[in-house]
Amino acid sequence: MERRAKHVALLGFVCLALAGFLFTGCPSEPAADRLPAPDSIPVEPPVIHPPEPPPDDSPEPPADDSPEPSITLPPVSFEIQEWEAINEMDAQYHSPRAYLAVRFSSDTDVSLTLTDPDGRETDSQLVTRRVTEAKLPMTPSSLETPAPGTYTVTVHRWSGELVTTLEVGDFIGANLTVSDVRFVGRGDIITDTVRVDVANNGDLPAYIKNAEIRIGGVRVSVSGDYSVILPDESAALYYQWYSGSGSPDTPAVELALKDNGDNVVATCTTHITLAPWEHYIDWTLGYAVRYPANWTMTDDSSSVEVFMTIESPGGETEITIRSYPAAGAQLDQWADGRIANRQAEWFYHEVLEDEETTWLGLPARRIVWEGKPGISDEVTQRIELCFKQGDMIYSVYVLSAPSFYSDLADRIDAIVDSFELLK
Repeated sequence: MERRAKHVALLGFVCLALAGFLFTGCPSEPAADRLPAPDSIPVEPPVIHPPEPPPDDSPEPPADDSPEPSITLPPVSFEIQEWEAINEMDAQYHSPRAYLAVRFSSDTDVSLTLTDPDGRETDSQLVTRRVTEAKLPMTPSSLETPAPGTYTVTVHRWSGELVTTLEVGDFIGANLTVSDVRFVGRGDIITDTVRVDVANNGDLPAYIKNAEIRIGGVRVSVSGDYSVILPDESAALYYQWYSGSGSPDTPAVELALKDNGDNVVATCTTHITLAPWEHYIDWTLGYAVRYPANWTMTDDSSSVEVFMTIESPGGETEITIRSYPAAGAQLDQWADGRIANRQAEWFYHEVLEDEETTWLGLPARRIVWEGKPGISDEVTQRIELCFKQGDMIYSVYVLSAPSFYSDLADRIDAIVDSFELLK
């Protein structure tokens, strides 16, 4: 019994010691490291979640497929009143160009686009409501002949909406024909020059940029200036090429006139006579002149004047070159004296033109008159070009009947232009 009591007492002591250890922790630990009292531990408030809404079983509203409201612009009042095809210088390329001049009325700002009969847009311009005229290029480039047919003007607002499309004109086109091809002359380096007479019977301008010429089937390199031939007008075109010494005297000539777009504007096939030219030199008086070999040259002199005459094959035209000693004389005094003498001596004499000019770098007088020395003589026309160099006065004048002069004008001009001073 006593031993059992001791065992019970010992068991109770152990239980008390264990309970104290659990409550206070290990007695060997410092007080500062012990856990805080339960009432000093912060407690976070509980998170309260709102209740989820009940599911919405109502049907979705239908989609709004109606178009957005648009702004309706008032209609444009546009009217073309008149139009005309014209020729003007292109400000950008400084060469002639065909334009469609349009006069119109519009109550708003618009853009104008011109389309040619081949469907090419040649120009587009913005114009304000205060503008009533526009010049629209009819071709993509200058020196290009416009196409025949109907042109279209398309009108848009500046914002891009189409206003109207109008057809203007119904052009026949440029109808260029070659009426004549003739030989003018041959230079010192065997440069042949031909004159081509053309006429435009159409209603649009014709533009010639260059010519393609074949002599005896061989293409030659041609030089010449561009030309513009307006409707109902004619012109003389001049072309040169280096022919070489083996060219035939009467070759077949194939001619094609082209514009800047390489479009053939006119063609012609013919034969021309390439007559050689002679060269006359007077070393004493110091001048030279060239003339066709089939013209006749006569050299004559007297104690007062020295002169030579070049006469056309039929004798209807003469070109006379005279030189006069004129030490101390003034050119105007000498020319006025010759006019006065003819008026006093001729049966009929009338001065048509009288102007001061420059020739070969010297002051000159150009006088054109007509008349006849006697009552039974034919009325002739003379063109005189006179100038002074040193103590000599030179006079180059043409004597011809007016009807013949027009036919030989190109040949006469070539002879006169060939005159040169040698000293």
